[in-house]
Amino acid sequence: MNSRAVQESIDTEEPWKAGRRVYLIVTCLVIVLLVVAIDATVLVPAFPTIAKDLHGSTSEAFWTGTSYLLTSSTFQPVLGALSAAFGRRSVFIASIILFTAGTLICCLAQNFPILLLGRTVQGIGSGGIITSNLVIITDVVPLRQRARYYAITQVSLVGGMIAGPLIGGAVAQYSSTWRWLFYINFPFCVAGLVTAPWMIRVDEDHTPALQRSNIRTVFGGIDWVGFGMFIASTVSFLIAITWGGHDYAWSAYQTLLPLLLGLAGIAVTMVWEFKYTKQPFIRPDMLRSRSLLTAYVCTCLQGLLLYAHIFYLALYLIGMQGKSPLLAGVYLLPIFGGLILASGSTGFALTHFGVWHWAVWIGWAINTLASGILMLLVADTSTAAEVFIFLTLGLGQGVLLISHNLAVQAIATEADVAYATTFYAFMRSVGFCLGIAIGGTIFENRLSILLRDTSLPPSYAQNIETYILEFVNQDSSGGVDAAIKEQVLVAFGKSLTFFFQIMTGISALGFLISLTITGHHSLDQKRMAPDEMTTNRASRGASEEEGTARPDAATKVE
Repeated sequence: MNSRAVQESIDTEEPWKAGRRVYLIVTCLVIVLLVVAIDATVLVPAFPTIAKDLHGSTSEAFWTGTSYLLTSSTFQPVLGALSAAFGRRSVFIASIILFTAGTLICCLAQNFPILLLGRTVQGIGSGGIITSNLVIITDVVPLRQRARYYAITQVSLVGGMIAGPLIGGAVAQYSSTWRWLFYINFPFCVAGLVTAPWMIRVDEDHTPALQRSNIRTVFGGIDWVGFGMFIASTVSFLIAITWGGHDYAWSAYQTLLPLLLGLAGIAVTMVWEFKYTKQPFIRPDMLRSRSLLTAYVCTCLQGLLLYAHIFYLALYLIGMQGKSPLLAGVYLLPIFGGLILASGSTGFALTHFGVWHWAVWIGWAINTLASGILMLLVADTSTAAEVFIFLTLGLGQGVLLISHNLAVQAIATEADVAYATTFYAFMRSVGFCLGIAIGGTIFENRLSILLRDTSLPPSYAQNIETYILEFVNQDSSGGVDAAIKEQVLVAFGKSLTFFFQIMTGISALGFLISLTITGHHSLDQKRMAPDEMTTNRASRGASEEEGTARPDAATKVE
């Protein structure tokens, strides 16, 4: 659609309808996002197999999963900002190439350093894919209608995370080699690389800086110093919280030094972004908005709860009920079912009513209820009860996935909406990392205390996620006394209950924080032609806290 037609559409406030191009874009995004999500959790059931085959430790196997999350989280804001300079499609395709290259490295790895390198490269590509997914929909779909399309893509994201352990368990149990965990990525990668160049056509809605200036000017205008400080600081911080309570004690210098350096680096990066750079990728207006910061905190807590619940519910099914990793993945599917139902319903309701506060509050209320009833899980809990509990958890998370995303975009100014969306993805991914780090610390510390009553060392708790299936399946002939086995399983169950108690408290905190998001930030906002955006940047942020509606970047797509 040319600019004159766009302007006529805007002037007449003609209702927006999705065309063929939007459907093709969403299809391509879903295909690639699914494999990225699967890779986030697929290795967990295969840790023992990988460690044995590559002659490594359980700690090294653990880092094959963690390195992926760390790099994916860290590079999301950076790659989101680069897409403004080089184009959404270019960054999306480059991210698929990186993910594919990382997958190939993992397939060929003969030792853990090479496997970790492959997972790191995969993680960078994953970060770009996740960010591009959100920003591209922001470019081509008006705010009020976005909820429906985000429901589709976010269901793909969480569905992949839940399917990961199921696929990983099947490969670990039936495949001749763990490398099939990576071989299965290639069909998705090829599909993405073949379809993206002609399906992802959004640069006419968002003109890259590279098309408006020469390459030297574009490179010179990128905040490379800010990028470098942010990446180094975030990696240092996330490594510290991952090491804490697992590889090293929280009081050890190996944890405290990178933690303090990371926090100090993040603070310096914020000062740089506020005062010294001409092209900040962390927009000052975003950090001046109390409502937006509150939404980001809620997003981080939601990510923490989602990842921690999926991970430790799988441990519950394996450790408390003796299910195989494959069957544990099947039992987690009601979470996915609840998420599909809630995401679709919430997307429809948000589009219909045009307001979002109610969805955030209801989502946190349901999520807190679900976290609370998780404390009722015991070894002999019936399948029907588990289905109900897991379904309720999926409902709460499904509402929050859509409502948080739309809240961030409604609160942000027009000029900052793409950056705000990118930072939303970053905060959610940081929450995923915190879910593993904090969840592991809570569970393992509690289990270590309770194991003091057995002959097993407290350090056993640090590797419980790796050895629990092998331990549960052992009998006295395998070297484990029946009485000790019973004591360990009791301690395991009590530790899980304690873990769910803490998660319930965190969810309740998220609910209370969400109540402080104030202001009238409507989803009914006038659409703006793409060439009007630049001329309106000077006024961005002036009306945000008063709740004045900002123009939206999307135009009608034929």
